Amino acid sequence: CTDCGTCAEQCPVEAITPGEEK
Repeated sequence: CTDCGTCAEQCPVEAITPGEEK
């Protein structure tokens, strides 16, 4: 996964959208 929207696990917390956690 490389998408910050679907796979927030590989993205910085700042990039994680509310409700899209992991």
